[in-house]
Amino acid sequence: MSDFLTELQVTVMKKTAAALDEMGNRGGMSVGEVIDRLTVQFRPKDPELALHLAETEVLMLTTELDKSETEKYLKQLVIDLCAMVTENEDEGLELVKAAMETRKTAIEMSNQLSTEDKLKLKMALKNGFDMR
Repeated sequence: MSDFLTELQVTVMKKTAAALDEMGNRGGMSVGEVIDRLTVQFRPKDPELALHLAETEVLMLTTELDKSETEKYLKQLVIDLCAMVTENEDEGLELVKAAMETRKTAIEMSNQLSTEDKLKLKMALKNGFDMR
């Protein structure tokens, strides 16, 4: 065993073991490599990576919810996040304006995609970003 690897024996729920196996099989990785990647994701040092991972995690956490539950969850998350980073109403309103501008830009960009690319994007979102 190399200097940077160690053996670890753990007990997890059967669902967790099955999910780790599935993630490993999808990505061509061992369960240990999956655990390494999941652990690194929880401690990124790059702000852009942290943002990307947070957005991806939110999408993954809502895949099993129906549309109304997802909408309710996301709205509450936005409220909670705004409460953490804003100190006054004006600042909160600026965030809402920025969010609406981002939404507008995303819609414009998606309208420029080919039908094939729209389908790929839809499937990627549905399948947790597995682009295979």
